[in-house]
Amino acid sequence: MPDDLGSLPSLVRHSRRTPRLLRQNIVFALGLEVALLALAPAGSATLWRDLDRA
Repeated sequence: MPDDLGSLPSLVRHSRRTPRLLRQNIVFALGLEVALLALAPAGSATLWRDLDRA
């Protein structure tokens, strides 16, 4: 990390953006889990294509 104070505004922007990105990632992951749990009883809940069928 440089001793230049000119980079401080950029660091503050990044530090304010980080919690927002963390929340977005958590919400996306939970939404994906809910969708997969809803599809599981039908046998359609796969994250990857079934390579044996290709």
